[in-house]
Amino acid sequence: MQGGQWEYVVTPENGGITMYFGTNLPMTSADFNANNTVIFQPSQIGATQNIAPVVCSTYALSGAIDGTKIDGKFDTPTAAFASFSGQLSSNGQVISNGKYSGQACAVSSTANVKGTLTGYTVAPISGTYTGKLTSNSFGADVMTIAFTQNPDFTVNITGTSVENGVTTSFTNMTGTGSSFIVGGTVLFGANTVNVNGKSQFGGMGHLNASGTQLLLQIDGPNDSAVGTLTKQ
Repeated sequence: MQGGQWEYVVTPENGGITMYFGTNLPMTSADFNANNTVIFQPSQIGATQNIAPVVCSTYALSGAIDGTKIDGKFDTPTAAFASFSGQLSSNGQVISNGKYSGQACAVSSTANVKGTLTGYTVAPISGTYTGKLTSNSFGADVMTIAFTQNPDFTVNITGTSVENGVTTSFTNMTGTGSSFIVGGTVLFGANTVNVNGKSQFGGMGHLNASGTQLLLQIDGPNDSAVGTLTKQ
Protein backbone atom coordinates (compact mmCIF):
# COMPACT_ATOMS: atom_id res chain seq x y z
CA MET A 1 0.00 0.00 0.00
CA GLN A 2 1.44 3.32 -1.07
CA GLY A 3 2.19 5.85 1.65
CA GLY A 4 0.74 9.35 1.89
CA GLN A 5 -2.70 10.87 2.25
CA TRP A 6 -5.53 8.33 2.11
CA GLU A 7 -9.28 8.69 2.08
CA TYR A 8 -11.80 5.94 2.79
CA VAL A 9 -15.32 6.66 1.54
CA VAL A 10 -18.21 4.94 3.34
CA THR A 11 -21.60 4.93 1.61
CA PRO A 12 -24.34 3.64 3.95
CA GLU A 13 -26.64 1.07 2.42
CA ASN A 14 -29.70 2.79 3.93
CA GLY A 15 -29.06 6.11 2.17
CA GLY A 16 -27.50 7.83 5.17
CA ILE A 17 -24.78 10.49 5.15
CA THR A 18 -21.61 9.58 3.22
CA MET A 19 -18.55 9.62 5.47
CA TYR A 20 -15.00 10.45 4.32
CA PHE A 21 -12.33 8.98 6.60
CA GLY A 22 -9.03 10.81 6.08
CA THR A 23 -5.66 9.66 7.34
CA ASN A 24 -1.92 9.92 6.58
CA LEU A 25 -0.20 6.55 6.26
CA PRO A 26 3.33 5.20 5.69
CA MET A 27 4.02 2.84 2.80
CA THR A 28 3.46 -0.78 3.86
CA SER A 29 2.90 -4.30 2.58
CA ALA A 30 1.70 -5.75 5.89
CA ASP A 31 0.38 -4.17 9.10
CA PHE A 32 -0.42 -0.45 9.24
CA ASN A 33 -1.75 2.06 11.77
CA ALA A 34 -2.29 5.78 12.30
CA ASN A 35 -3.64 7.89 15.15
CA ASN A 36 -4.59 10.93 13.06
CA THR A 37 -7.84 9.80 11.38
CA VAL A 38 -10.70 12.28 10.97
CA ILE A 39 -14.17 11.99 9.42
CA PHE A 40 -15.37 14.72 7.09
CA GLN A 41 -19.00 15.04 5.99
CA PRO A 42 -19.22 17.66 3.23
CA SER A 43 -22.96 17.07 2.84
CA GLN A 44 -23.38 19.00 6.06
CA ILE A 45 -21.63 22.17 4.86
CA GLY A 46 -24.18 24.92 4.39
CA ALA A 47 -26.99 23.07 6.15
CA THR A 48 -29.27 25.38 8.12
CA GLN A 49 -29.21 22.91 10.97
CA ASN A 50 -26.39 20.37 11.23
CA ILE A 51 -27.79 16.95 12.06
CA ALA A 52 -24.19 15.74 12.32
CA PRO A 53 -20.85 17.46 12.79
CA VAL A 54 -18.87 18.53 9.74
CA VAL A 55 -15.70 16.99 11.21
CA CYS A 56 -15.23 14.25 13.80
CA SER A 57 -11.71 13.56 15.07
CA THR A 58 -9.51 11.57 17.50
CA TYR A 59 -9.88 8.24 15.69
CA ALA A 60 -7.16 5.61 15.30
CA LEU A 61 -6.84 3.35 12.25
CA SER A 62 -5.19 -0.06 12.24
CA GLY A 63 -5.18 -2.88 9.74
CA ALA A 64 -3.37 -5.67 7.93
CA ILE A 65 -2.71 -6.61 4.31
CA ASP A 66 -2.66 -10.23 3.15
CA GLY A 67 -1.85 -10.35 -0.54
CA THR A 68 -4.45 -7.95 -1.97
CA LYS A 69 -6.93 -8.30 0.91
CA ILE A 70 -7.19 -5.54 3.52
CA ASP A 71 -8.87 -5.84 6.91
CA GLY A 72 -8.95 -2.95 9.34
CA LYS A 73 -10.72 -1.11 12.09
CA PHE A 74 -11.31 2.39 13.43
CA ASP A 75 -11.21 3.03 17.18
CA THR A 76 -11.91 5.96 19.47
CA PRO A 77 -9.62 6.53 22.47
CA THR A 78 -11.99 4.47 24.63
CA ALA A 79 -13.84 2.00 22.37
CA ALA A 80 -14.10 0.24 19.03
CA PHE A 81 -15.83 2.33 16.34
CA ALA A 82 -16.00 0.28 13.13
CA SER A 83 -14.42 -2.46 11.04
CA PHE A 84 -13.85 -2.68 7.29
CA SER A 85 -12.42 -4.85 4.53
CA GLY A 86 -11.55 -4.48 0.85
CA GLN A 87 -9.24 -5.33 -2.05
CA LEU A 88 -6.03 -3.39 -2.76
CA SER A 89 -5.13 -2.57 -6.36
CA SER A 90 -1.84 -3.74 -7.91
CA ASN A 91 -0.37 -0.22 -7.74
CA GLY A 92 -1.22 0.08 -4.04
CA GLN A 93 -3.24 3.28 -4.48
CA VAL A 94 -6.89 2.16 -4.56
CA ILE A 95 -9.15 0.02 -2.37
CA SER A 96 -12.27 -1.50 -3.97
CA ASN A 97 -15.09 -3.93 -3.15
CA GLY A 98 -14.97 -2.82 0.45
CA LYS A 99 -17.44 -3.38 3.27
CA TYR A 100 -17.96 -1.22 6.37
CA SER A 101 -19.73 -2.01 9.62
CA GLY A 102 -19.78 0.31 12.61
CA GLN A 103 -20.88 3.67 13.89
CA ALA A 104 -21.41 7.07 12.26
CA CYS A 105 -20.04 10.56 12.81
CA ALA A 106 -23.13 12.00 14.51
CA VAL A 107 -24.18 14.11 17.48
CA SER A 108 -26.53 11.74 19.27
CA SER A 109 -27.02 8.59 17.17
CA THR A 110 -25.27 5.38 18.18
CA ALA A 111 -26.99 3.23 15.55
CA ASN A 112 -24.75 0.91 13.57
CA VAL A 113 -24.05 1.65 9.91
CA LYS A 114 -23.45 -0.95 7.21
CA GLY A 115 -22.32 0.04 3.74
CA THR A 116 -19.73 -0.07 1.00
CA LEU A 117 -16.18 1.24 1.30
CA THR A 118 -13.72 2.49 -1.28
CA GLY A 119 -10.30 4.05 -0.75
CA TYR A 120 -7.77 6.09 -2.69
CA THR A 121 -4.71 8.28 -2.27
CA VAL A 122 -5.19 12.06 -2.34
CA ALA A 123 -2.81 14.46 -4.06
CA PRO A 124 -0.99 16.99 -1.82
CA ILE A 125 -2.55 20.42 -1.64
CA SER A 126 -0.34 22.94 -3.40
CA GLY A 127 -0.65 26.03 -5.57
CA THR A 128 -3.31 28.72 -5.79
CA TYR A 129 -7.04 28.07 -5.44
CA THR A 130 -9.70 30.65 -6.17
CA GLY A 131 -13.48 30.83 -6.27
CA LYS A 132 -16.60 32.43 -4.88
CA LEU A 133 -17.94 31.60 -1.44
CA THR A 134 -21.43 32.52 -0.26
CA SER A 135 -21.49 34.59 2.92
CA ASN A 136 -24.34 34.51 5.41
CA SER A 137 -24.17 38.25 5.95
CA PHE A 138 -22.69 39.85 2.83
CA GLY A 139 -23.33 37.55 -0.14
CA ALA A 140 -20.44 36.83 -2.51
CA ASP A 141 -16.94 36.44 -1.08
CA VAL A 142 -14.26 36.09 -3.78
CA MET A 143 -11.40 34.18 -2.18
CA THR A 144 -7.89 33.32 -3.39
CA ILE A 145 -5.65 31.07 -1.27
CA ALA A 146 -2.11 29.86 -2.00
CA PHE A 147 -1.27 26.59 -0.22
CA THR A 148 2.13 25.06 0.46
CA GLN A 149 2.12 21.56 1.96
CA ASN A 150 5.08 20.53 4.11
CA PRO A 151 6.52 17.00 4.47
CA ASP A 152 4.93 16.66 7.92
CA PHE A 153 1.45 17.41 6.43
CA THR A 154 1.25 20.89 7.94
CA VAL A 155 0.29 23.60 5.46
CA ASN A 156 1.13 27.26 4.98
CA ILE A 157 -1.43 29.65 3.50
CA THR A 158 -1.57 33.21 2.21
CA GLY A 159 -4.44 34.86 0.40
CA THR A 160 -7.05 37.53 -0.08
CA SER A 161 -10.79 37.77 0.37
CA VAL A 162 -12.98 40.39 -1.29
CA GLU A 163 -16.37 40.73 0.40
CA ASN A 164 -18.84 43.62 0.39
CA GLY A 165 -16.23 45.81 -1.31
CA VAL A 166 -13.59 45.19 1.36
CA THR A 167 -10.31 43.40 0.55
CA THR A 168 -8.86 41.33 3.38
CA SER A 169 -5.38 39.82 3.36
CA PHE A 170 -4.61 36.76 5.48
CA THR A 171 -1.85 34.34 6.45
CA ASN A 172 -1.95 31.18 8.53
CA MET A 173 -1.76 31.45 12.30
CA THR A 174 1.61 30.74 13.85
CA GLY A 175 1.97 27.79 16.16
CA THR A 176 2.28 24.04 15.83
CA GLY A 177 -0.79 22.29 14.47
CA SER A 178 -2.82 25.34 13.49
CA SER A 179 -2.95 24.43 9.77
CA PHE A 180 -2.67 20.88 8.40
CA ILE A 181 -4.13 18.25 6.05
CA VAL A 182 -5.26 14.71 6.93
CA GLY A 183 -6.16 12.63 3.89
CA GLY A 184 -8.41 14.99 1.94
CA THR A 185 -9.45 17.06 4.96
CA VAL A 186 -7.83 20.50 5.32
CA LEU A 187 -8.04 22.49 8.56
CA PHE A 188 -6.44 25.88 9.06
CA GLY A 189 -6.51 29.08 11.08
CA ALA A 190 -5.80 32.51 9.57
CA ASN A 191 -4.78 35.93 10.82
CA THR A 192 -6.47 38.70 8.80
CA VAL A 193 -6.01 42.42 8.20
CA ASN A 194 -8.09 45.01 6.30
CA VAL A 195 -9.13 48.67 6.58
CA ASN A 196 -11.27 47.79 9.60
CA GLY A 197 -8.42 46.24 11.55
CA LYS A 198 -7.16 42.76 12.43
CA SER A 199 -9.09 39.57 13.09
CA GLN A 200 -8.97 35.80 12.64
CA PHE A 201 -10.99 33.04 10.99
CA GLY A 202 -10.94 29.26 10.82
CA GLY A 203 -11.28 27.15 7.70
CA MET A 204 -12.22 23.53 7.08
CA GLY A 205 -12.37 21.94 3.67
CA HIS A 206 -12.37 18.81 1.58
CA LEU A 207 -9.91 18.28 -1.29
CA ASN A 208 -10.84 16.02 -4.19
CA ALA A 209 -8.54 13.09 -5.03
CA SER A 210 -6.71 14.90 -7.84
CA GLY A 211 -6.15 18.02 -5.73
CA THR A 212 -7.95 20.31 -8.19
CA GLN A 213 -10.99 21.41 -6.16
CA LEU A 214 -11.49 22.37 -2.53
CA LEU A 215 -14.92 22.47 -0.89
CA LEU A 216 -14.44 25.08 1.82
CA GLN A 217 -16.21 26.58 4.81
CA ILE A 218 -14.71 29.52 6.71
CA ASP A 219 -15.97 30.84 10.04
CA GLY A 220 -15.04 34.22 11.51
CA PRO A 221 -16.23 36.16 14.56
CA ASN A 222 -19.14 37.78 12.70
CA ASP A 223 -19.69 35.75 9.54
CA SER A 224 -19.30 32.43 7.76
CA ALA A 225 -19.02 31.54 4.08
CA VAL A 226 -19.24 28.33 2.02
CA GLY A 227 -18.23 27.42 -1.53
CA THR A 228 -15.82 25.64 -3.85
CA LEU A 229 -12.34 26.84 -4.86
CA THR A 230 -10.60 25.60 -8.02
CA LYS A 231 -6.86 25.20 -8.52
CA GLN A 232 -5.46 27.64 -11.05
